[in-house]
Amino acid sequence: MSCARLRVWLAWTTKRSKLACKTPTRHKTLVAWFEENKNRDDITSTPSFLINGTKQSNMAYGDMKALIEAELES
Repeated sequence: MSCARLRVWLAWTTKRSKLACKTPTRHKTLVAWFEENKNRDDITSTPSFLINGTKQSNMAYGDMKALIEAELES
């Protein structure tokens, strides 16, 4: 995965992502961390969200809001 794609995927600010990818070691560490978490959480497409540990894929705003509100009430 290219560093540029990783920046977009992680939605980091340009400053933070450039710093993280400044050296090959940092880049490799960041990519490994990303891959580990992506695989653990079964993230296969965007947008995907984890709400209280449960994967949620693309949905309408109202549906997402209802899920979040239900979690906040419980």
